[in-house]
Amino acid sequence: MKKLALFSLFIFVVGCALQTELVYKDKGDRQCYGDGQTIQKSSERLQAAGVKVIESTCGKKAGAVMAVCGGPSLNILIHTIDASDIAKAKTLGYRHLSQLSTDKESTAYQLVGCPSD
Repeated sequence: MKKLALFSLFIFVVGCALQTELVYKDKGDRQCYGDGQTIQKSSERLQAAGVKVIESTCGKKAGAVMAVCGGPSLNILIHTIDASDIAKAKTLGYRHLSQLSTDKESTAYQLVGCPSD
């Protein structure tokens, strides 16, 4: 009986677990300038729109850009959000992180440390 109660509790907890989505947006910074949006400002913008942000980190898209001061970078801002808030995030210009994947076996981004804000 005790095992049944524990199993039932486990199923209840798993069933109530928060469903999440990974979204990203270009940082908007330029080479040599260190400008663009910070991860903190990006998170605050999502939260102000009613999006529950669970975790935030920085990333870099795969690929190459011409190395020139003032040119675009490949830096992105990545957020784990409540899945029910995906439409709100999309209206702010965020996209599913899976859209960066080129195929099922590779990703077109890597996680990197965020610069101090």
